[in-house]
Amino acid sequence: MTSDVAQQPGWYPDSDEPRRLRWWNGTAWSEHTKPRPGVPLAQVQRDNRSYFLQRKHIR
Repeated sequence: MTSDVAQQPGWYPDSDEPRRLRWWNGTAWSEHTKPRPGVPLAQVQRDNRSYFLQRKHIR
C-alpha cells in the first residue's frame, strides 16, 4: 500500500487484498485489517491463511 493518500483516518479498501479493509491513520497505512462487509467470514479466514502462507514462502 502506498502512503500518499490525502484522506481522513478510516477504513479503506486494501489494494493488496480486495476482500479486506485496511486502516489509514491519516499519514500511513497500518497493519490493522478487517473483512469487507458482505464477505463471508469463512472465505476471509481461508483467503488470509493462503495469503500468509504465500508471503511466508516469498521471504
